[in-house]
Amino acid sequence: MAQLQEKGINVTLNIVGFAIDDDATESQFAEWAEAGGGRYFAATDQAGFGEAVSEALKSPYTVYDQAGERIAEGLVGGEPVTLDRQEPSDRSEGRENRILAGLNRTCEQARRHG
Repeated sequence: MAQLQEKGINVTLNIVGFAIDDDATESQFAEWAEAGGGRYFAATDQAGFGEAVSEALKSPYTVYDQAGERIAEGLVGGEPVTLDRQEPSDRSEGRENRILAGLNRTCEQARRHG
């Protein structure tokens, strides 16, 4: 993972463990997923496996404010995030509205196709 990231390749590694009955193995999988910027999902049966794969395929996103501060995180196709409405400055009002409108369209498209 580190070698790919050093080459500028943006990789996220999610791991789904199916019927893993060894704590050490699950811990190793979780560490690998975290090192790859992803998440580990444990599944013990067929239904759990389907749910785990579905969750692993949801792309995370982060919303930043104009100052570059993280203000919200979520998963495309997951629960909606709530953004605090603040009075925009005269200078940024149009830009902020375009960003929020674009984010809303992207999330809606992902929900319809997810």
